[in-house]
Amino acid sequence: MLTAVEGPDGGRLLNLLGDDPQARNLAELGIGTNDKTRITGVILEDEKAYGTVHVALGSNDTFGGRVAAGIHVDGVIKAPDLYIDGRKVLSGGRILLD
Repeated sequence: MLTAVEGPDGGRLLNLLGDDPQARNLAELGIGTNDKTRITGVILEDEKAYGTVHVALGSNDTFGGRVAAGIHVDGVIKAPDLYIDGRKVLSGGRILLD
């Protein structure tokens, strides 16, 4: 669930999602692992590029989930830091291994 947004386009994203709490559902989270692909503006390729994280908000019922929010918004973040359960798993887009 999206709880906060920062950055210059944060308000724009919240406006797009509207007031329905289901629109803030974390529908997808993916870590790009393909070092052969490039970011081209085609989301289905971009979300797989090494050094990225793909996040989608809103509906997930079309691929097995239970949320039908009436909106599905995808985004790709380049060179992110990603923490899962308090553990840093990506630093600047690089996968951290034990």
